[in-house]
Amino acid sequence: SLEAMLLVGCSTAHTLGLVTLNEQLLWSLTQSVERHRLGARVGAILSMEPQLDEAGLIGLFANPDAYLTRFQDTARRAIAAHADAIIPAEGILAEVVAAAGITEIDGAAVLDGIGIPITYAEMLARLWQRTGLRVGRRWHHAKPPPEVMDLDPATRRR
Repeated sequence: SLEAMLLVGCSTAHTLGLVTLNEQLLWSLTQSVERHRLGARVGAILSMEPQLDEAGLIGLFANPDAYLTRFQDTARRAIAAHADAIIPAEGILAEVVAAAGITEIDGAAVLDGIGIPITYAEMLARLWQRTGLRVGRRWHHAKPPPEVMDLDPATRRR
């Protein structure tokens, strides 16, 4: 998830750069960064050129070389804008970059968009088990009332 990538990125770099497939994703990425209140930690949010659409994704896994070059070129633009780490900010992009083993470009870390969210979830589960850490339920994540919690998800009845 982008949230895990942003939080881990903040632990490993001062300024993050996000690279994505196309301009359509830029708005949602910007909204997510703002929702997490991390605007001061995220520098460039860039789409690759030429942009990749759904049809362009089909042949990606069979021949990713040109695509990876475009990713690296875009990442270098984010690095030139002072990014210390790069987040491949889209699932297929993250998968292709991770499968290629790209972990660094010009001294900037490239976060593994597959491994980091999985490991982050495992960390939260371990913290739950070892320390009793739970989601704060006072304000933003209030637990639903018991009559809702007791509903059977399949029938929506008790």
